[in-house]
Amino acid sequence: MSTIRILITGGSGFIGTNAMEFYLKKGYAVLNLDIAEPKIASHRQHWKKIDILDGVALTDAVLQFEPTHVLHFAARTDLDETKNIDGYAANTRGVENTIAALRDCRNLQRIIFTSSMYVCYPGYNPRDYNDFAPHTVYGKSKVISEQIVKGHASIPCEWLIIRPTSIWGPWFGHPYKDFFYHVMRRSFVKMQGKTATKTYGFIHNSIAQMDFLLFADRSVVHQKTFYIGDDPGLNINVWADMIAQQLGIRMISVPRFVLQAGALFGDFLGLLGIHFPLQSFRLKNMTTDNVIELLGDMLKVAPKAPYSVEEGVSMTLKWLQSRDPNFRKAR
Repeated sequence: MSTIRILITGGSGFIGTNAMEFYLKKGYAVLNLDIAEPKIASHRQHWKKIDILDGVALTDAVLQFEPTHVLHFAARTDLDETKNIDGYAANTRGVENTIAALRDCRNLQRIIFTSSMYVCYPGYNPRDYNDFAPHTVYGKSKVISEQIVKGHASIPCEWLIIRPTSIWGPWFGHPYKDFFYHVMRRSFVKMQGKTATKTYGFIHNSIAQMDFLLFADRSVVHQKTFYIGDDPGLNINVWADMIAQQLGIRMISVPRFVLQAGALFGDFLGLLGIHFPLQSFRLKNMTTDNVIELLGDMLKVAPKAPYSVEEGVSMTLKWLQSRDPNFRKAR
């Protein structure tokens, strides 16, 4: 029987679900602490309903489980709150509660704290891991969470911080699941001319990177920060073509001014409370490069990613077809 005991906070989310599945298949003892139910029914027996903001309940659950390793994913990840940092208390006070809950664990070896690439706005390449430039309240909350970890004197074991980039794949949601749907429904059209190239990460590659960091030699990871993602960056038009090719459909391309007009129309409908698939915000995202240069620090130490983009697309389409009835209907 394995002596490895992995605690995953937020194990019902997108990344957490894939991490749960990965470590359960390895035969490890795994516990998911999350306020939400697991996405996979068989994970329920490894789940306790815990609010990360309830420090007493969190501490009780942690001490009962006695983890050797921790993946801290629990967070609020939407961008909906635009004014009040307290709306992201799960990202700030939740980190403090997690550290406090782990303080008295006797066998704890390593904690991975999860931040976000949005500690810097898209297109900004930080000079180092203390160079922050958030453009959202969510991003500011993640800056605070990193500062809490780095400034805490009582973390009882080795620790590191990860910044996932644009992660996609089975069990994902908005916005990349929407992207697959738009390609499938032919509501995504390619823009002629320059389009964005970004650092994305196929989820199974991302889990492999996290697993490496969870068990790598102390000298490689302790008190360090790593971006999680695939190399090289991926152009959005190239990615759409890969998806379309595997679906057996053809993509349409239009001049940039057509999409600019569509984005302005979408902005107008948005003021009326009507959703339109293209707005100025989305168009800017489609045209702003965001290749993370500091990803190179991960690539220097981690093994080669196990899956290509084409393999990731194939696995994601199979998951959509088998798990999501809306996908089958839309086709």
